[in-house]
Amino acid sequence: MFDLGIDPVSNAFARTAREILVRRYGIQPNCPVSLSHTKLPYLDGVHQVQCGPGPDVENGILVGALRIGSAPLRMAQSICSFGRHARTAYLMEMLSLDSPEAKLIREADDVASFFSRLAAEWGGPLEWLWNVVSKNVDANSLHFSVLLAEALRNLLRGADSSQPFISAHPLAGQIAVAVGFSRVINLVPHAFPQYYLLVPGATNLVQNQTLFDAYVQMGIPPESLAVAGHWVSDQLSENINADAQLRIARADSTQRLRVLFVIESNSDRNFLVDLIRHMHAILRDDKLRLLVITTPAMQAVVQRSLERHGVEFACVESFDAGHAFVQANPLNGSDLKFPVTFFTSSDQLELAFLTDCLIRISDILITQPSDLAFLPVPKILTRRATESQANSSQQAETLGDAWPEQKTAAQAAALIRKIMQERNLLTTINERIVRNAGDRVYEGSKLAVELAESWT
Repeated sequence: MFDLGIDPVSNAFARTAREILVRRYGIQPNCPVSLSHTKLPYLDGVHQVQCGPGPDVENGILVGALRIGSAPLRMAQSICSFGRHARTAYLMEMLSLDSPEAKLIREADDVASFFSRLAAEWGGPLEWLWNVVSKNVDANSLHFSVLLAEALRNLLRGADSSQPFISAHPLAGQIAVAVGFSRVINLVPHAFPQYYLLVPGATNLVQNQTLFDAYVQMGIPPESLAVAGHWVSDQLSENINADAQLRIARADSTQRLRVLFVIESNSDRNFLVDLIRHMHAILRDDKLRLLVITTPAMQAVVQRSLERHGVEFACVESFDAGHAFVQANPLNGSDLKFPVTFFTSSDQLELAFLTDCLIRISDILITQPSDLAFLPVPKILTRRATESQANSSQQAETLGDAWPEQKTAAQAAALIRKIMQERNLLTTINERIVRNAGDRVYEGSKLAVELAESWT
């Protein structure tokens, strides 16, 4: 396990904790989950892994993810978007499987998510404490995760272990190694180095040289690491130059600015409601176009805010309708009809794919310094949810494809007004994105698939 020197007491505690969980959830050894697959309707060549009888999961590239936040799903879909061109790409979202192993992971995540939400919403001492916990996870956490993965092997025993496995969540990769997959690639999601994000026995791909060097300083063998780039889908990566030129052309025009906001948490929702409070006059006067991706429950809260301020809006409530909207409203098309347009779905996979589609018809993306902060589109970064996102914010600023964090909605609203008045600011950032693309900054997912293919 990278020879990190786990002390005997920590090892004994981790093994005891694992056995308690195994017994509590009734996990039995050598009881593999029956796996099959079905076509993913909106991404040709990609099949979604499911429980039950059907065609075997074999002779492809297996991409493992856990629906713990939306980042792993976006990362997994970016890999599948490239992997499907060479062979069948299987997307396996492990928490969707009906098994005691999946239930264990789901319930453990529910506890962590609960405290994360409290920290983001209450702030103060609770936020400080959560930041301390999230930033100071040592090698013992990785040791326990690897031990737990051994107990969760049933999730993957039903798949062909001779095919390459690419993990968009470290636990998925750790399970693959425990099962016996010999060709495992792990995508390290964050810009903040932490042991538990790694997979011993895999090639761990990081997004920049700084992160690579940080892991080496933490004692990780360099041969277990490689620099890839950012996790970006084929449709975004392969259209960077064309999309940037269209945005630059729009910056020189009088067309209304298109701003995309992705709601992924209660804190995002609250930030947007506050942003509307500061910008309702501009929206009501038809000077700006706001696109919002969210779930139906989150939409209801934001919708009430728009109604209160007298802002018109439209709702796009299906994936097919959202895709048709994108096709009908390219960057070089006419102005959008309504000041605000919602795109909703309860399916996180659909929302992840639709996010990429909407980015291609937007001038600016507003997001936390999360995985979205690494995409090739001009970005306004909002206040970080945890201190572990600080490195992501710094990386985006270093690359020059984002404005600095806006701690409050009032600051974000002031920046949007400034961009509306000084459209050359958009030109500068789009030119930086094109230069970054020339340095292959946004080709991490493509390179991961190329590495997997080189092993076959």
